[in-house]
Parts: sequence; C-alpha cells; structure tokens
Amino acid sequence: MKKVEKEFELVRRIIERHWERAIGLVNAESLMTYWAVGAFVSERLKNAQWGSKTVEGLSDYLKTRNPKRRGFGKRHIYNMVSFYDTYTSSEFQSISERLRLHEFVQLP
Repeated sequence: MKKVEKEFELVRRIIERHWERAIGLVNAESLMTYWAVGAFVSERLKNAQWGSKTVEGLSDYLKTRNPKRRGFGKRHIYNMVSFYDTYTSSEFQSISERLRLHEFVQLP
C-alpha cells in the first residue's frame, strides 16, 4: 500500500470512529426520548387523565407539528408506555436486584 493510501485509510478510520460515536449518541438520545415520553403518557393514563382518544390526539398533533418526523404514531406511543412500564415495574426491579443487573448496566 502506498503512503498516500495509508493516509487515506487513516482518514477513513477517523471518519468511521466519529460516525459510530455519533450514531451511539443519537441512539442514546432516542432511548431517553422514548423513556421520557413513555413516562409522561403512562402517568396520565394511570391517573385516568388521558384515554386512548387523547393518545391518538397527541399522535395527530405531533404529526401536524412536524410531518417529516416519524416514530410517534399512536402505536409507537403505546410502545413507549409499555417500555417505561415494563422497566419500572416492581417485578422487573425485583428480578434486576436478584440478578444484580446494576453491576452490568450503568444506571442514570
């Protein structure tokens, strides 16, 4: 491999390393968004402040505010609620403690 090709390869590796970090950060923020939305909606559903029509209304509202943004349809929002409810449930917390999952996962 020529010297210039080695240098090109170094530049490619720099780009790949930063690209992978950027994707990781985006994924982490997406996960935190799903968690926060799930928590917000879950709380309102549990307190009977909201029903399925309100969740549908939220989905429609989000679509009208930013039609290009995807992933916030009614079904997706309920998936976020399910995600939040599952990982905050006492059953999951009990299993997590028994298996000592906190030793493998960094908690916020």
